[in-house]
Amino acid sequence: MIRWHRLLRFQIGSAEWWRMPLIGLTISAPISLTTSLFLASYGAEGPYGGFWHLVFAGLAASVPIFVLSGAFFAPLEIWLNRRPGRLPMRHAAIVRSGALALAGLVGAFIAYAIVVWALPVAPPSTLLAVLLVTYPLNTAIVGLAYTAYDQYFHHLTVSTQLTQEMRVARGIQEGLLPSQFPQLEGIALAARCEPAQETGGDFYDIVQLGDGRVGIVIADVAGKGMPAALVMANARSALRAEARLGSGPAKTLRRVNQSLCRDINSNGFVTCLYAELDPVARQISIANAGHPLPLLNRDGATIEMDVYGLPLVLRPEVAY
Repeated sequence: MIRWHRLLRFQIGSAEWWRMPLIGLTISAPISLTTSLFLASYGAEGPYGGFWHLVFAGLAASVPIFVLSGAFFAPLEIWLNRRPGRLPMRHAAIVRSGALALAGLVGAFIAYAIVVWALPVAPPSTLLAVLLVTYPLNTAIVGLAYTAYDQYFHHLTVSTQLTQEMRVARGIQEGLLPSQFPQLEGIALAARCEPAQETGGDFYDIVQLGDGRVGIVIADVAGKGMPAALVMANARSALRAEARLGSGPAKTLRRVNQSLCRDINSNGFVTCLYAELDPVARQISIANAGHPLPLLNRDGATIEMDVYGLPLVLRPEVAY
């Protein structure tokens, strides 16, 4: 049930109060021109007066009616736009077109009475039939057109808000990626990540471990966009927590996989390469969970390191 008094009280400053009368003006213009041309067809200087006299008579007959009807239907428009669940486009078009066509039908009789009063002689007998066709038809068409405009504007607004939210999410995600790397004697660390969309599932991380060792994470969540970014945040937290236990790359990935299998209910997966670097002993230990093989460049030759394993989240019990 629509509580109109509350609707009017809380939405009195809504744009619909001036937008709907303006729509009424746009409706009245073609209708008044149609009426005037119909009367002028009987002779520009005939018994009904000159053309401009007929135009002003048509405006006098249609403008006040549709401006008032536009103001009358402003509460209906406010309800359509402010109700908890937005009506589907088809239903909204039926409601708007039906309401405006009804207003046009009533306005046709009022306009006919005004024309009879304004003209010096009786109007053509077919004028009422013309008004009963043109008024509801024009108003119904305007209702359909306004519904299409409203739907487009709604999607544009939602898309703009979503774009802004995705940019904020990208900023947050970029903040999760380390921008500074530990200074290691004789070892240089560098990384760069460029997501395909505003957000994504690719990430890297550097974890400071005990005894001067450094944990290095390179991972890729299956998929793109916000779902992949959410899984990425979960995987990053799990990897950081397990890496600080210092159990080694293989046990770390096994525990992370078990944790993610419990927390993530999806058909996706995460590929991950986790390495622990000891800069003092100049040794690196690597475990791979389905990620592309790491490359080793030594003495000008580049070789693939044979480190294999299933991606994370496929099965809870996997050894690396």
